[in-house]
Amino acid sequence: MLDCCPLPHGDSRGLRLGTAAVTTQGMGEGEMATIAALLAGVLRGRVDTRRARDEVRDLVGGFPPYPG
Repeated sequence: MLDCCPLPHGDSRGLRLGTAAVTTQGMGEGEMATIAALLAGVLRGRVDTRRARDEVRDLVGGFPPYPG
């Protein structure tokens, strides 16, 4: 069974995504908007998964988890 969360109105359920990992790496609202747009684009079939993967790699590359 897929673990999902109830949405605020009606009987719909959805996937809950946390932000702890990205905020810990120093990302902010701008990066979250980019992540949301990529995720929505892939789920709606508007963004090629390979392109999204490349964009995610570029984005994450600017925010190393353990900066030296």
